Amino acid sequence: MLTIDTIPPPKPVNLYVADTGPDYFSLIWEIGKGEIKEYFVQRWDSGRWRTFRSGFSSPPVRLNSKSAGRVRVMAIDCALNRAFSQEVVL
Repeated sequence: MLTIDTIPPPKPVNLYVADTGPDYFSLIWEIGKGEIKEYFVQRWDSGRWRTFRSGFSSPPVRLNSKSAGRVRVMAIDCALNRAFSQEVVL
């Protein structure tokens, strides 16, 4: 019998903006216990969430971009299940 993993990873919690500048911002969040393959930072753009940067293994994350808009963090496990943080406004 084949078992397919459909359980999402732990949500990134307590997301906040740690630092901002004219051309960058830094994000920090708490990591839950469980298997996480990587984190993606997504930005709200034209009515949908778009992946802005990917490949992070843990916080903090510094992104070279103007600090404006809404962002969230998406956690992905090895089975490609996803979990999302609350959004923050830059």
